[in-house]
Amino acid sequence: MSSAEWLRVDDKILKPLNIKVIYNAFSQFSLPPGLISGSLAQAQKGRIAPCPAPIAAVFGELLTAAVEMLGVMAPDVRVECWNNRCRGSGSAVDYHLDNDEQLRRRTGEVRTPDQGLIFHAGPEQDGIGGTYFNPPLDDPLSDATLFQHPDYQDVQTDQGRLVGFRPGRLIVFDGSCPHCIEPFAATDAPRVTILANFWSR
Repeated sequence: MSSAEWLRVDDKILKPLNIKVIYNAFSQFSLPPGLISGSLAQAQKGRIAPCPAPIAAVFGELLTAAVEMLGVMAPDVRVECWNNRCRGSGSAVDYHLDNDEQLRRRTGEVRTPDQGLIFHAGPEQDGIGGTYFNPPLDDPLSDATLFQHPDYQDVQTDQGRLVGFRPGRLIVFDGSCPHCIEPFAATDAPRVTILANFWSR
């Protein structure tokens, strides 16, 4: 299986001015996973509670672009939206699968979304860590390094792919792909990503 089958990258989603505005807005707060979710149809219209309208509009634009990359999606798809800010990442990485965290804590089961979305918002400077992906897993529990903060070199494989950090870059990936942030030195301005998952079950 080639990475083209489980990973798509688009660098032409938004105009540069918009990207700077988005970065300035999303660098001011953190929305945790699980807080914001709703139907794909409503989210694409910029209506996803409890988001303020300008923030919901950004999620809507990114979700719409992702759907264009992926093709038709079922009308009952639910989306989960959040953002992440960090100022540096050491060699012990948060190597993980996006999953239903409450279910995993309760039962140990790892249920992954259909697709994941990562948007690199900024800052625009050299040395910001990219996002590293490995191919999809059939059995998430077969990888003992998942959720254990392994060393970055221990998760790299011949089939994996590092997507360099670039403001305005949209990544859409199979929801069962393990991934992490490439280690990078501490920065004054936070590394900001905007994220979403597509759930049909």
